[in-house]
Amino acid sequence: MRLNSLFTRSMMTALFTVAAMQTAYAGDFTFSGLFKSDDQVAIYKFNVTDAGNPVTLTTTSFGTGGFDPILSLFREADGALITDNDDISFPNDRDSLISLNLNPGSYLVALTQSDNFAVGPNIIDGFIRQGEGNYTGGPFLDPTAGQRTGSFGIAFQNVSAAVAAPEPASVAFVALGALALAMGRGIRPRFSK
Repeated sequence: MRLNSLFTRSMMTALFTVAAMQTAYAGDFTFSGLFKSDDQVAIYKFNVTDAGNPVTLTTTSFGTGGFDPILSLFREADGALITDNDDISFPNDRDSLISLNLNPGSYLVALTQSDNFAVGPNIIDGFIRQGEGNYTGGPFLDPTAGQRTGSFGIAFQNVSAAVAAPEPASVAFVALGALALAMGRGIRPRFSK
């Protein structure tokens, strides 16, 4: 239990550090990027201060030649999965959309390629295709549309702040570093005079 607690604290510290460096303030945000392999995960942190308007998260990937995306929404406080979406309207619109009223607070949304769903009910459980590289045989081969690209866009509407956060593998690396430092402090030899 102590290791899990240390990992969670390290993950949150990494997210807050990135947020402090990159946060922007307004109602709507857009981000774009480029995956290099099928199993990549892009994570964004956003805040909601007004529960009166639905928060809308939308991808622009498949419609512009990129991969078939999935959005997975988590509460930041406990990492719990709230919902996910693979396609707006299969097979007509294979981009992703989440639109719902959220309580004020901080949230995380993970963007992955189709078939790379969240493993369990918590973000620290990871994603089913992590570590499998180009699991489509590609990268970015789509069984129905042929070769795609790694490009994506994601839009946030009705949020008070949004920021790109480290992907889970990077967060895990930070957590392992913190664990090594903590263990190193505990086994340091003591000399007496």
